[in-house]
Amino acid sequence: MSNSKNTDIETMVINLGKQAKLAAKVLASATTEQKNQALTVAADALRQNTPALLEANALDVLSVLQAGKAESFVDRLKLTPERIEAMAVALEDIAKLPDPVGRSLAEFDRPNGLKITRVSTPIGVIGMIYESRPNVGADAGALCLKSGNSVILRGGSESLNSTRIIVDCMATGLRAANLPATCIQLVDTDDRSAVAALLRCAEYVDLVMLRTSSHKNLEEFAKYLDIPIINGLSDQSHPCQIMSDILTFEEIRGCISGKLIAWIGDGNNNMSNSLIEAAGKFNFRLNIASPDKYKPSKNIINWAKKNNVKLNILKKPEDAVKNSDCVMTDKWVSMNDKVNKKIKKQALKKYQVNKQLMKLAKSDAIFMHCLPVVRGEEVTNEIIDGKQSIVWTQTLNRIHAQKSIINWCLD
Repeated sequence: MSNSKNTDIETMVINLGKQAKLAAKVLASATTEQKNQALTVAADALRQNTPALLEANALDVLSVLQAGKAESFVDRLKLTPERIEAMAVALEDIAKLPDPVGRSLAEFDRPNGLKITRVSTPIGVIGMIYESRPNVGADAGALCLKSGNSVILRGGSESLNSTRIIVDCMATGLRAANLPATCIQLVDTDDRSAVAALLRCAEYVDLVMLRTSSHKNLEEFAKYLDIPIINGLSDQSHPCQIMSDILTFEEIRGCISGKLIAWIGDGNNNMSNSLIEAAGKFNFRLNIASPDKYKPSKNIINWAKKNNVKLNILKKPEDAVKNSDCVMTDKWVSMNDKVNKKIKKQALKKYQVNKQLMKLAKSDAIFMHCLPVVRGEEVTNEIIDGKQSIVWTQTLNRIHAQKSIINWCLD
């Protein structure tokens, strides 16, 4: 790439950062009513622009099909009227949440009579780098808006046409609420050097969350950043989700230390890897049941041995679930899973979490799933919708766990 093109991209990202910083100052003092209006109008804009969004998304999907991308990649990228409606509903649901800005967190009385109150405030500008999954842009934009933060979005280049329409809809909502459209901005280029430019934008960006299909990229970026970078998800790990899962377990069942967790299905994905690491950190016992072809990698097994993780790798799901306190699973085909989908699903067919399997766990055992779910594959409806399932509490706790992670990063 020429130096002039690099300079152009750097300049573009810096300008986005400047505008985001100015917008953040306005958004920090926005009323709850303004933010909620922006979200509900944006939801309506998504519905009204469904034909245009489907057309743009069709171009994105055609491009990745021609490039020979995996089925799972195409599925995450593809939008349908139902998925667009779900995006709109998600914005409306976020509007219904209590405003996190301005809450009193603690109060202190000084000897001289001065009363000090610690109040929740926005962070400022968030950089969000994520995979080619259009709904992530809408969710991230909405959550940042609700929490009074401006955001710069850099989705996967394969989803650029779709993301442009989504960001335009968000801008429609912001303008309707008399807020700067620059509160939610898009790095509008498919040039990958824009990611590095955004990461170098420390003068204007306060924190970066990265979802990536390459864990090596995450580690490499972290070496050179002056601002915190949070692993939102990678091909090797999903620590934010696991922190939410542990929070949820302890909220429902008490301290997780010493308890038995059973993981059923694909033992070599980002969720199972992070669960193994968590077992070492939080001292719980972990049974993983999977076919030999999908058992944990040698690297993570060696790490577990070195760190004295109480890990059992089993072949039969029944052996893993017996007397367990919690049963967990995930989609059988994960992000960027470059495998034959039909062959993998056939291999995992016996690893479905169903009524018969759950009966082997303790009578008060709970069921967890990080979502999204493929009902009838990794879990049956009667389990995920049943009394032992806590998946919706688990989902809600992503917000609370993420707030704690951000607080720790900025402390």
